[in-house]
Amino acid sequence: MSKRDFKDQLSVLKYRVDNNKMRSYMRKELGSEKLVEREIQIVQLMLNNRCKRHGIITEEDNIVYLKTGNYFELIKGGKQSLAYLQQEINRYRKGFSSDTTFWYNVDKDWNNLPALLMDLNEVESFNLQCYLSELEIWKSELCSTPIPKKVLVTMNSKYDEAALKKVYDYLRNTKYWADNNIGSRDFIRIFKTSSIDGLSKKLRIREIEGSKAFVRALVDVLVGAFDAKIVNSCFCYENGGALNIGIHNRPSKKVSEELRKLLSDI
Repeated sequence: MSKRDFKDQLSVLKYRVDNNKMRSYMRKELGSEKLVEREIQIVQLMLNNRCKRHGIITEEDNIVYLKTGNYFELIKGGKQSLAYLQQEINRYRKGFSSDTTFWYNVDKDWNNLPALLMDLNEVESFNLQCYLSELEIWKSELCSTPIPKKVLVTMNSKYDEAALKKVYDYLRNTKYWADNNIGSRDFIRIFKTSSIDGLSKKLRIREIEGSKAFVRALVDVLVGAFDAKIVNSCFCYENGGALNIGIHNRPSKKVSEELRKLLSDI
């Protein structure tokens, strides 16, 4: 991809672009903080315009309308029919086939126009969203006064065992907690260890919408840093399948706030 049309190609490709290609492009073409900031502004504008193209201003706005039952007030024009959305989202199935959780949710939303519209916005914007995340990381690396990065080499939490037991009890009552999961001692061992080597049991998470955002929030709050390789070594789905969480999976604000509130008096 050339410098001139890199962002445009990301916005129209019907397959997942490797983040390494994005990083390679940024290191070659965006060598200053000023260039990166400009690139971030353009990508953010592209993402906003893409949502507006389908009649949704932001995901938050759409949620408000979903709650009030006014599903179609943000959907403009006859083009956004259910058949049209089904046809459009099917164009991405092959290129994004590895994301089984996403397509599971798409199939559940298949006859729900507003929900399917949100799914289409998500998959259409996936590459641009990943690129935006990579740009933010690259910008921090280019800062004249770089902020020291926390490097996660273990899952060792700053909280003591009593606090972790409190978190464990909270997690058991969330919708993300899988049945037949690990006990509190194994949970504490995951988050109070000098090395993940030798860990025989993983924390199992239900494979539902928001599960990766849930895990990301849990790790961010308890550990304070994130390393996808290590996190994927400690978590899995309820059937034992790989979680495959990445740096682009953003933490759930709701879960982060609930955990911080839970731990605030400790």
